[in-house]
Amino acid sequence: MQPASDNISNQEDQNSLERVRAYVREHFAEELNPAQMAALAGYSKSHFQRMFHKAFGETLRDYIRRIRMETSACRLITAGDVSVTDIAYACGFSSSQAFARAFKAHYGIPPGQLRSEAGRRLIFREKWQNMQ
Repeated sequence: MQPASDNISNQEDQNSLERVRAYVREHFAEELNPAQMAALAGYSKSHFQRMFHKAFGETLRDYIRRIRMETSACRLITAGDVSVTDIAYACGFSSSQAFARAFKAHYGIPPGQLRSEAGRRLIFREKWQNMQ
């Protein structure tokens, strides 16, 4: 992900966009919508969405989804005593079924499989290959 400063020249715009990203990282499990985030940044919804995509290379929706996926994956690995359903709700998903579908679409394996050593290796191997 590119920093906002690489794509947005105005310091005020950079600060507004970073404020939104910080808000999303703090409140990712809540219902977040583009109009609410645009208001936080002080822009119209359409202008905000264009600026966000230009600055970060992904849409606000994709950013929120990625934060939820990465957080849920970390929790699945580190919180072995917490159920997959509880992690799904804690990460902002409306149901464990919606979470399972989104997780499998994002990582290629069901969430429960990530708790196994083989599942973790598979995820990290694929992510490593994508980074190269």
